[in-house]
Amino acid sequence: MKKYKKTLVVDSSYIARSIINTERAFTISYKGNAEVLYEYPETFGLVNSELTIYKPSVIRVFTYVNLQIQKVPLTRHNIFKRDGYKCVYCGEGQKSVLTIDHVYPQSKGGPNTWTNLDTACKKCNN
Repeated sequence: MKKYKKTLVVDSSYIARSIINTERAFTISYKGNAEVLYEYPETFGLVNSELTIYKPSVIRVFTYVNLQIQKVPLTRHNIFKRDGYKCVYCGEGQKSVLTIDHVYPQSKGGPNTWTNLDTACKKCNN
């Protein structure tokens, strides 16, 4: 049974992006889409060849891979939980009067992101 080695793929900023088999990694680097950073001390078993090709263990692709991975969903409950169920402006902590405040207003193009949303009481939000 053949044991396949794995290769770590990093992007241009050296952030790990995936793990693929060494044969696929060799193909990507051979086509010029990546550079081999590290190699295993073993070679591919080439038949009738004097050529020695080592198996890549880490390759770097030349483009930045922008993955928007958000592990915790952006919900009202999670915003309240992050801020400890208290108004970030005055410190009030009644759940019945809490609202979501946009730091940069939606009317001016403010996005719904973790960094633009805060918990505020109705008094502070008005």
